[in-house]
Amino acid sequence: MATITEYFAGKKVLVTGATGFMGKVLIEKLLRSCPDVGLIYVIIRDKKGQSAQERWDNLTKLELFNKLKEEIPGNLEKKVKVLNGDIFTEKFGLSKESYEDLKTSVSIVYHVAATVKFNEPIEIAMRTNVGGTRTAINFALEVKNLEVFVHVSTAYSNCNMSEVEEKVYPPIMDWRQAMNIIKDTDPSTLKIITKKFISPMPNTYVFSKHLAEQVVNETKGKIPIVIFRPSIVISSWKGAYPGWIDNANGPTGMFIGMAKGVVRVQLADEDATPDYMPVDVAINALIIASWKKGRTHNLKEKLTVSIYNSCTGSKNITLKELRELCLGLQDKFPIMQVLWYPRVQVTKNESVYRIASFFKHFLPALTIDTILMVLKKPPLLLPIQKKVMNATLALKYFTLRKWTFHNDNFTSLLKEITPEDYEAFDFNYENGDVEEFLRVCIEKGRHLLLNETTQNIEMAKRKHFWLYFLDVSLKIVFALGLTYILYSWCF
Repeated sequence: MATITEYFAGKKVLVTGATGFMGKVLIEKLLRSCPDVGLIYVIIRDKKGQSAQERWDNLTKLELFNKLKEEIPGNLEKKVKVLNGDIFTEKFGLSKESYEDLKTSVSIVYHVAATVKFNEPIEIAMRTNVGGTRTAINFALEVKNLEVFVHVSTAYSNCNMSEVEEKVYPPIMDWRQAMNIIKDTDPSTLKIITKKFISPMPNTYVFSKHLAEQVVNETKGKIPIVIFRPSIVISSWKGAYPGWIDNANGPTGMFIGMAKGVVRVQLADEDATPDYMPVDVAINALIIASWKKGRTHNLKEKLTVSIYNSCTGSKNITLKELRELCLGLQDKFPIMQVLWYPRVQVTKNESVYRIASFFKHFLPALTIDTILMVLKKPPLLLPIQKKVMNATLALKYFTLRKWTFHNDNFTSLLKEITPEDYEAFDFNYENGDVEEFLRVCIEKGRHLLLNETTQNIEMAKRKHFWLYFLDVSLKIVFALGLTYILYSWCF
């Protein structure tokens, strides 16, 4: 049996979504752990005055790729071919010659491209997540020697169900019907009807990802397919760069919001257990799943859709435990860009949240912004607090609910790998130290997202001390003042 490294040797691979979080990590992992891979094609469009090649060249300067450059010099430059195209247009917007070359060259397709914005306008979410998937699957159907098509979905694509198994569920709406309705309806009307249109799904992201699975599943029996459903993808656990992150999702985002003193009230069920998946764990499993499907010679097994819920399951911790760990780590890794001493009130009552937000978020923001405007400076905090509230309300469906994700297929992938592949592709997180992982996430998050260094930690600690002193002093003054008023009123 060929090892994973041997299987990928000489293979040509297409990766959509190469500029995204998971796409970058997937490419780095393939180039470093499967150095003899033939070629990786990436489809990138021109954007903001930058050509596709310039965008990719800039991405390769990220610290994520440092280990690859040190261990296998030149592989990043030699083994990635950038195609100037658009995943969301027919035939990727490529020339006939380029498209034909791609069809005859690749044997493995990873469709990772997606918009992950929860409140994306419905027409954009559908065009990207459903239309883009349709373009990718149409291409896969034309590939001459396709060994596997991997569709990266999300564990929450069926979030209308509290228990999610590793299977494709009947769609809540036919994707063609949905696309036709959107096509025939003007954007202003769509904005009004979106909530009802996507019901029972909470947002356009999971609605479109739910229908995208239908697009993929319709081709079952024609091509070998893997549907891979990661949960909330967060910083890397090990991999090329422990703690690597390029977005403020998950615990890192929670820490940053609390550490800055911007988020002082949270709308959440503290007993809920959000499912977080380190990106390197997900990518290792993704590669193993594609290798397993690709090397299968049994025709029935080959053409059966394989589904993996890439979820941590029993390793989950509650939001309360996560918040306490993050608050504990803030004393070790405080940030300079703090507005007030971090304290957080958590409630699962939306009315209480709105009232508390008014006093703890909006009133202080209004006070400071008024001072700024008097000084003829632009308002700073009110726009931030509006974004915080909008994000909180967009997430409430997830922070106030609990799900059970079955992941037997996912965990069984560990049994598939050979001893030779174990060191490079092991993703067993059961014995992982959660607190140590969070420490790395937060330490690297300070650097990668806030550009803060370890050199300013002591200065940040001093700043935190004085903010704590000021916070306590103001509360004492407020309490004494209130006591005086009540005493005067009563006596």
